[in-house]
Amino acid sequence: MLQIRSTENLAGISVRGNYDDLNELYNAFASVVGGEDDYLYETASRLRVLGVCNEIRHACIGNRELFERGYDIPCYGFRILWPEAAFVAAVLDNFVFLSTAKKLYVNRLPEEIKDQIQTVSADHISLIHFFQDLVWNELERVIGGRQIKKVFGRYDDLRSMHFKYPQFDGFYTQWLDLLNIKYLCYDPKIRGAYLAPVLAKLFSADEEYLSLKSNIDSFARQEGICVTGVRFAYGAYPDNIKW
Repeated sequence: MLQIRSTENLAGISVRGNYDDLNELYNAFASVVGGEDDYLYETASRLRVLGVCNEIRHACIGNRELFERGYDIPCYGFRILWPEAAFVAAVLDNFVFLSTAKKLYVNRLPEEIKDQIQTVSADHISLIHFFQDLVWNELERVIGGRQIKKVFGRYDDLRSMHFKYPQFDGFYTQWLDLLNIKYLCYDPKIRGAYLAPVLAKLFSADEEYLSLKSNIDSFARQEGICVTGVRFAYGAYPDNIKW
C-alpha cells in the first residue's frame, strides 16, 4: 500500500509503495492532467504534476529509493520537497474538477464519438484523493493542528480538503520555485519551524505573489514569450539536498 512519510530533515516527503502502487499512481496522475492541449491555462501546474510522474517512473526502475518489504516484495520510493508536495496535492483538485467537467461534456456526445475520447476513471480519482489524504495527514502530523489553521484558515479538516483552490487557477509556478529554494535554505535543524509559514505564503497568493505575477507578465510581453518560459536569473536549487 502507498505510504507517505516526512524525510529526516523535513525537506520533503518520501512516497513509497510496491511497483503496482506507484504505477497506478502514475496512471492516475497522467490521466487526470490530460494532454498538453487539454487545459492550456493550467500548463505550468500540469508540468509540476508530470514532474512527479517522472519521479515515479525513475523510482519504478530502481533509480531513486529501494526498500525491502515483507515476503521479499521490493518497495520503491521517491522524494518531493514539502512546498512542491503540498502544491501538487492541492492543484490535483483543479484537474479532478476539470476532468469531471470534461466527462460530463463527453457523456452528452453521440456514442460513436464518446468512445473515442478518453476520460478519467472513478478509480483514478479515488486514488488521487487517497494520495491527497496521505499528504495532508502527514503534514498535520508534522506541524500540528494549530499551524494547520494558520496555513489553510477555515479549511482545517485535512481529511475533507477535496475542494477547488481558486488561487491555483493559472498559477505562476515560478513562485513555487522561489518558495522551494527559500525553504531549503533554512538550517535542517530548525527547518520544521518554517514549514507552516512557507506553505502559508504558497496558499495565500499574497501581494508578493501578485507582484511577481505582474512582473512576469510584463517581461513575457516585452520579450514576446509565454509566461511559462520566464526563468529567474537569481536563485537556484542546491546541488545536494539534506533530505
